[in-house]
This record gives sequence, C-alpha cells and structure tokens, in this order.
Amino acid sequence: MAETKPRVMDLVRKELVKDPSISSEALYQKAKKVDRSIGSLSIRQFHARYPLQVKRISAADRKRRGGARKATTAKSAGRTTTGRKSARKTRKTGRRGARKRAASRTAPSTRRAAPQTPSMARRSAGTDSRSAVRSILLEFAREVAAAEGKADIIGVVGRVDTWVDRVQKAAS
Repeated sequence: MAETKPRVMDLVRKELVKDPSISSEALYQKAKKVDRSIGSLSIRQFHARYPLQVKRISAADRKRRGGARKATTAKSAGRTTTGRKSARKTRKTGRRGARKRAASRTAPSTRRAAPQTPSMARRSAGTDSRSAVRSILLEFAREVAAAEGKADIIGVVGRVDTWVDRVQKAAS
C-alpha cells in the first residue's frame, strides 16, 4: 500500500469533520500547502490515499459502535408519515426483512428435496442430475450472497467439501 503522511492525514480528517461535503480538490489544495510532496499526486491518487481512507475508517468505526444505525434512527425520528397505514406497512416489512437476514446468518439451509415418484425418477435420469447439480450450485451462490461479512463468506466457502459431496451425489 502507498505511504501516507500523518500530517496530511490529520489535516484531511479535521477538514472532513468540519465539513463532510468538502471536495477532494479543496482538500488537495490545502494538503499541498502542508506538504509539497502531495503535489506529485493526481487528485484521484490523493483522494484514494487520504479522504477515502478517512471515510472508510470512520464508517467502520460507526458500524462497530452501531453509530450508523443510531444516526439513521435519529434522522428518521424527525420525519413524520402522513398516514398510519404507511408507517405500519414499513414496520412490518422491516421486521420481516430482519428476520429473514437473521435466519440466513444463523443456520445453514436444511431444506430437503421432495420425494420423487418412480415415474419421475425414470423420466428424468439424465436431466435430473443436471438440474440437481444446478440447484445445489445456486443454493451455494445464495449462501455466499447472503453472507454479510468476510467471516461469513469464509464459513460458507470453508464448507466446500460438503458442497462437493452434494454435487457428486446429485450427479451420480
């Protein structure tokens, strides 16, 4: 990773705290006054090295502390809805979505295939294995997509042997 100058990083951090909507161009001009070597960077390079990193760090801190959720709640507390029905609908959807996300995080999928009749088994011997493998791979993709963080993704991918066993079983 490219080297950052602590004085410039502090300047950028302070300026962003004062005015979060300040442009990278303005920050770049101020940073050049603090350290002349910044002038060798393009604005894109400067933005990636300083303001973007400051914003990422502060976003991670908010997420860790739960501040992002509190800020959103504080914003929405000032707003009022025009009707009770719309507020109720929003609350319902929010809870249902939270339950779905929690369920997908806590337990791996335990769905089982429906039992097949003998005629179904005979008819789809060749194409059924393909669709079964396809279903397993799509389920794997859904679990990877539902993973919220790196640790969750590693957990899903770490069970790759289980997925391979399921694919082999479906293919034979």
